[in-house]
Amino acid sequence: MKAGDPKGDGGWLGQFIKLAVSEVAEKRAGSETVLTKLSELMFVDVLRRYVESLPPQHTGWLAGLRDPHLGKALALIHDRPAHNWTVGR
Repeated sequence: MKAGDPKGDGGWLGQFIKLAVSEVAEKRAGSETVLTKLSELMFVDVLRRYVESLPPQHTGWLAGLRDPHLGKALALIHDRPAHNWTVGR
């Protein structure tokens, strides 16, 4: 089963949830850090699934992530928000 497949227990999200439940139950050293990182990974996975599920005619900045050029521009703007961006840059 591939990582983005929402069906079954083999998807990444299902594995993240199982690991999070285990971390909460076992209360091992470093659990808080593991849960923080897992929540970040889960957010990225859910967002990725959402973008991939959008119909082709859907517009908006999340839909723009699918376009290779626009996606790269959005990533650059996100990485350097204080930069004086122009259309040419």
